Amino acid sequence: MSKKMVWHMIKTMFSVMFYCAVIVGICYLFSFGYHFMYQAFSNPVYDSSTDLSRTVTVSEGQSSLSVMQTLEEKEVVEDYRVAYVRLNFSKYKGEIKPGKYYVSASMPLDTILGTLAQDSEVTETSSQDGR
Repeated sequence: MSKKMVWHMIKTMFSVMFYCAVIVGICYLFSFGYHFMYQAFSNPVYDSSTDLSRTVTVSEGQSSLSVMQTLEEKEVVEDYRVAYVRLNFSKYKGEIKPGKYYVSASMPLDTILGTLAQDSEVTETSSQDGR
């Protein structure tokens, strides 16, 4: 084989490897996007097997993102980014009120957000459910 042929084969091999890596990367991005959006828009429950309530305190002027990070730290939600996206696409956007709240990882995300927004419909429903 000549050097020119070997060089051409090497270039072709790297080209194929590059395009395979691009395809794998695109598949990963779509998979990540699907999983993230599914979690954000499916009203997930973090841990349905627990009845343990956590105390979450929301301060005056505290940002929504900070509140969602607190929920993740208290192990009430799995991922604060998912909760933050859900909040921004819900009727509770900008409605979180300062106060002390009792929430559980067994509550659906909409119920948690409704509790933090002091939505009377959600509070009545969750108290009837025994939460």
